Amino acid sequence: MSDAFPPGERVELVARAVLLRAGLARFHEERRVNWDRLTGNRAASVDDPDAVTVNTHPGARTENADDLRTLADALRLMDRVIDLLESPAQDIAVVAYALEQLQHTVIELEEYADLKTPLALLSDLFRD
Repeated sequence: MSDAFPPGERVELVARAVLLRAGLARFHEERRVNWDRLTGNRAASVDDPDAVTVNTHPGARTENADDLRTLADALRLMDRVIDLLESPAQDIAVVAYALEQLQHTVIELEEYADLKTPLALLSDLFRD
């Protein structure tokens, strides 16, 4: 199947995917720091307002763990998307659409769970 995207547009898609992956990696790092705080992997200072979260929000650890799994899945999937976009033999029209959906969700992101639907769309592309 011929590629509907000229090389310049393909390069632009790869660049957008790389930037999106970088943003997701930043979210992942923020959640990782939060996880470390919630699990006691760093000593909380008495002046640390976030230290209260451990005692006052018992569901925070569960939510944070789910967020970490979602973001780790997103990073693995983005690596596969970037590889696919860089492969000149692949038709990328469907990937481009799914990538656009994910990018829109990240821009409007309220909860990390919101990423699950566009990630599932991208993930389905690799199951075929």
